[in-house]
Amino acid sequence: MKHIALVFQAAPAPRQRIRRLINLCFAILAALVIVSIGVNLRPGFDDSKQYRQGARNIVATGDAYATTRLQDERYPGYPNPPLLAYLLVPTLPLGEGGGRLAWFYLNLAATVGFFWLTLRIAAPPWVRTFWGPLAFAVVFSPSTYLCLLFGQLGIMLALLLVASFALAQRRSACAGATIALATVIKLYPGLLVLYYLLRGPRRILLWASAIGGVLLLIPVFFHGFQPYQRYYDVVLRGNFYPYAAEFNVSLMGLWYRLFTATARFTALADAPMLASVLTLLTSLATLALCVRCTGTPGELGALLSFSMWMCATLLLSPINGYYNLPVLLFPLLVIARGLSRYPSVALTGGALVATGLISLPSEWYGRWPRLAAFLLHGWGLFGLVPALFGIYGYLAILTVIARRHRRASRNDDIHGVRLYDDAIVR
Repeated sequence: MKHIALVFQAAPAPRQRIRRLINLCFAILAALVIVSIGVNLRPGFDDSKQYRQGARNIVATGDAYATTRLQDERYPGYPNPPLLAYLLVPTLPLGEGGGRLAWFYLNLAATVGFFWLTLRIAAPPWVRTFWGPLAFAVVFSPSTYLCLLFGQLGIMLALLLVASFALAQRRSACAGATIALATVIKLYPGLLVLYYLLRGPRRILLWASAIGGVLLLIPVFFHGFQPYQRYYDVVLRGNFYPYAAEFNVSLMGLWYRLFTATARFTALADAPMLASVLTLLTSLATLALCVRCTGTPGELGALLSFSMWMCATLLLSPINGYYNLPVLLFPLLVIARGLSRYPSVALTGGALVATGLISLPSEWYGRWPRLAAFLLHGWGLFGLVPALFGIYGYLAILTVIARRHRRASRNDDIHGVRLYDDAIVR
């Protein structure tokens, strides 16, 4: 009997070695994918040049948007709020190639930080045990792969948003700083202030306002209010953004494709006012759903409600490109955590389908001409951007899990538990 007991005590060691080997193999595969991206960096695959062009415009003319209306590939237009261009001015001595490589390394560091932080605070134990396959899946997913290859901002913003949640209770100033920085770089993260307004801690809003105000003053210090006036005139009011484009994974993108005349699509009707009304109504319904679930109690409730607001920011933003979708790793792992506590075959299947829809990149239908002909005309435009419905799938699943969690909380009389615990903010 003693020898049998020793065998069972020794059994976990081989399993642990197998898990380590699996994680190591997939981590190597993920590293090879990253190396392949680094090898393929080239001017033709470089959206980060538009940010550096804004910095060059500031040095040359004092106007970050000097080339925005030129429609010249040699001088890409700068589309973001002014601050990012000012922050990149010190990087100009690196040159075009050096700047592209530095941006890639910065994006890669953000990917590692975002993955580690999300895994630590959102994933269930069984996912953390097999982190290697997940790391490979994340890097190989089209949204992350393309974001790293083209040098977009989605991963950096994802890191800032998740960091704000992780720091919320014990480091309110740092949490407010991350929200402020994300918002002044790209506007849509600012919608998360509604989450902190409703759920707390509300002192984060004070810190975000104060730090955001200081950041906004940087362009004013150099060029007065002219940068913000130019941003409003050239980008926001100047029809710079193609809202109906199929890379736009948002409610406005959906309704503008269906009800505005464009050269690429055959819309149901040319009715921009109807598109605006439908965008407003569906946005309000999405907001109402998030507000209703924000008070879900407990640690899991905090994760569920924050994930819902993350999904909502992507849907409510007027322009939300496919490159912003890496942030959805957080809601996906929260769904896995919720399903570990409240198992459901239907919800698990729904999560798999939604993840599949989110993984389909723009122009996913390219190999099927007949399908393309259907999707580019009339009612077929509903299915043109599957990722939008994948995000709504996540939102629906999170809502159902939150409802079950509230019901379980009432039954167990645990309403008084803290919304955050040491497992999240440690």
